Amino acid sequence: MTQPKFSAPVPPDPEVVRVRMAAWYRAMEFSHEMLMAGLRDRIGPDGDIQEAYRKWNEDRRSRKWRHAEEDQNRNTLPEVNNDAP
Repeated sequence: MTQPKFSAPVPPDPEVVRVRMAAWYRAMEFSHEMLMAGLRDRIGPDGDIQEAYRKWNEDRRSRKWRHAEEDQNRNTLPEVNNDAP
């Protein structure tokens, strides 16, 4: 059998990495700002932004766990009743 020939991976150009990381960082900052603006809009100018963020994050985590449990249950085989005649 012929062995496949693979070339060694070539590291990306450092300038390309820098530009992509800068774009990723801007996207993350913008995402955070949008989240905070949405929370601020929901609670009003006198609301507690930290408490609103805590509640939002708690809800997000519970949804994430619920989806993970649903996925696990969906991928679990049904139990077999060995006592059945």
